[in-house]
Order: sequence, then structure tokens, then C-alpha cells
Amino acid sequence: LSFVFFFKQKTAYEIYQCDWSSDVCSSDLIDIAWANIYGKGDYIMPHSHTRAAASLVYCVDQGDPDELDPNGGLLCFVDPRFPDCCQIEPHHMTNPLKPTLVPGAMLLFPGQMVHFVTPYGGGRPRITLAWNINQQAIPGSPLEPFEGKT
Repeated sequence: LSFVFFFKQKTAYEIYQCDWSSDVCSSDLIDIAWANIYGKGDYIMPHSHTRAAASLVYCVDQGDPDELDPNGGLLCFVDPRFPDCCQIEPHHMTNPLKPTLVPGAMLLFPGQMVHFVTPYGGGRPRITLAWNINQQAIPGSPLEPFEGKT
């Protein structure tokens, strides 16, 4: 799995206008954005996003389907507040939500929502773009918790 970080703290309007003149803007900030490039066997463990009021995922290429595992390479969400996640017993997660991601699909969700990607078994890369969004700038680097770690 490759991560490519490509900009920090820009408003959606600045990105649309290709305005890269400022590092920090006053509203609707993108704290960090990255590309996820999944190869065969890549996955992401369950997690949520710090420094994010909302997170956004855009599907560039869903890759190839895995005939051996129809649940391979899926973005999944789990939350005990959602009845669809708790089909056996209320507030006990037994079934992840698995939204359909096709090229061009975009999902916006709360940054604290736990999500993961199941192991991808396709041959072509599975590519998504992701953003963490806030209403105001957050001091420090969004990469700080990861710097120096392998």
C-alpha cells in the first residue's frame, strides 16, 4: 500500500482555483489529503481520523474484482449506532456497512467513524483519494504522529 500526501490546509475553493499561495486558510480547511494505492494483499486496519471533523474518500479506480473473495478490497464502516451494523443484537457490531465504490464515487463521513479496507486481491491497483476536513486550521503537522515511524 502506498500513501502519497499531496497538499495541506487548503480550502476547496483554493484547490478549485489552483491557488497554492497560502499555507493556512480561514474556513473549510483540508488539513491533509493523500492517495491510497492498493496492490494485491494490501489492506487497512480499523481506524478513525484524528484532526478531522469530516473525512472524504474519492474512488479513482476500484481495481479488479477478486473471484475468490467477493469482500476483498472493500471500504467498510462499523458503528454500533447503525442498526445495519448490528443485525444480530442492538449495539453489537456484527455486520460492517460496505458502500459501493465505483470510479467517480465520493463518500463524506465523520472523521471519528471507524472504517477499514479489507485485503485487496485484484491484479490492477485500487486507487482512492482521501481528505481530512476541518472548519479551522489546526496547529502543527498532521504527519507529526507518523514521523519517524515505519
